Amino acid sequence: MIHIRFVIALVILAIVTTACVPTTTAPATPDLAAMQVAVQQTLDYESAVKAQLTQAAAQSQASAEAALPPTLEPPTQGPPPTSSVPLLSVSMDTNCREGPNYLIWKAIGAVKIGQKAEIVAKYDKGHWYIVKNPANPNERCWVTDQYATIEGDTSMLPKVSIPPTPTPKP
Repeated sequence: MIHIRFVIALVILAIVTTACVPTTTAPATPDLAAMQVAVQQTLDYESAVKAQLTQAAAQSQASAEAALPPTLEPPTQGPPPTSSVPLLSVSMDTNCREGPNYLIWKAIGAVKIGQKAEIVAKYDKGHWYIVKNPANPNERCWVTDQYATIEGDTSMLPKVSIPPTPTPKP
């Protein structure tokens, strides 16, 4: 009888001991292949946008040069001249984003009330412009036309399509 109690006590002790041993799991390792794909997609997107802007600027310049008369005459009385470069100003501080959607693309700057941003292209489906980022003129960003006022002629601006959506970071 003592042996049975002793054996039962040992079994219970073994069960309790194994139940209390912490289990360890290896920390999650980043998926390097996915990260490389995301980086490559970002680089491809930036190259595509730069190529579109360069091509569109060349076409715009060629069209503008072709449209100029051979000699310019002094202007007659009329409305004051407007800027030859289209500018965007806003009635409410507006984020400047990496792409044309406030739910998907992060803000990388802003156009504030009183600032003017040079427009370099427009979205082919409308309601968004690509401007020189006021905080960094070497950088381009997208601004919605919701609060925007446009100065100048935008008819010669290149039209660009939506960039590929960013790949979520793991």
